[in-house]
Amino acid sequence: MKKENQISPKIVSLSFAILVLLLVSAFYIFAWTEPTTAPPGGNVAVPLNTGSDSQYKVGKLGAFTSGIDPSYGLTIGSSGIKATGNSYFEGALTATTDITANDDIVFNGELMPDGATCSNNQILQKIGADNWDCVNMPSGGTLSGSGTANYISKWTAGTTLGNSQIFDNGTGVGIGTSNPGSNKLYVNGNAFVNGILDMGNHKIANVTEIDPVFGIDGKKYVTYMPDSIGQKIEVVGEAQLTGGKLEIDLAGQPEGSDLWLFWQTAYQESIIPFVSPQDNASLYAYIDGSRFIVKLAQGQENTRFSYRLIATRLDHANDQGNLYSDQGVQYFIDIDQLRK
Repeated sequence: MKKENQISPKIVSLSFAILVLLLVSAFYIFAWTEPTTAPPGGNVAVPLNTGSDSQYKVGKLGAFTSGIDPSYGLTIGSSGIKATGNSYFEGALTATTDITANDDIVFNGELMPDGATCSNNQILQKIGADNWDCVNMPSGGTLSGSGTANYISKWTAGTTLGNSQIFDNGTGVGIGTSNPGSNKLYVNGNAFVNGILDMGNHKIANVTEIDPVFGIDGKKYVTYMPDSIGQKIEVVGEAQLTGGKLEIDLAGQPEGSDLWLFWQTAYQESIIPFVSPQDNASLYAYIDGSRFIVKLAQGQENTRFSYRLIATRLDHANDQGNLYSDQGVQYFIDIDQLRK
């Protein structure tokens, strides 16, 4: 009987091991990218991945761009950078367009327009659409002068202060005086009020003269008639009949006299005459044009008498009512209350 040839088990195991080694070697060979330069400069780095392990890269990195800027470590294309947390730069931050912030911009260094450093006490001034420059702080100029305690100061020249006419010691104010006394306001000199002086239902005391000034034929006249304030105007005097009659032409009286001034300032159609005999007689009076006529009814022909003429003042000719012009006035004598 002829003996058959058999393959040794050792040979089979060795062949299988060699086959596996060849397959593994082929996998690594096809997965490896050949470096373009000799090692170690051409070694391929570990690729970035999405894992949670920290990674770093010594070389420059680009994203959303076809190339990198060799001057910078990170080149970002048009997509830009978004940071949802705090960002920190140890080096310079250079922007060729606007920097927009929705909150405060806090910096510890200098703010340098166009790379220039401002000197001490300089400020930034806008000098164009996109340009700023360092300029010196505006100077306040030189201020000089002197003053006196309690006097309100005023400019006596462009850069000089001095005393004004107003004195204020904290309790009273004096104008033209440094001694207002117990008064809240003391005016030493003439005062002019171009409007209504409302005394708040208080008195005007210690008045020696209240006189309106009238302008007649280019001249100024002061009246001393008994009722010189308000809508009415009047004049009083004494005279004597001659042959039982007296006629006075008010328009022909000497300029500046009481009767002449009364005629000039009165609404002439409103004149009312009154006469009182000083002798045993009965008299009556009336106005005829500009003539004031007094006649004897009975009694002594040369009777002496006193007269009183009253009329609406000329500036109130169109307002002869008695209603006050301002019915909203706050201070007045309340007759209704006094009658209760």
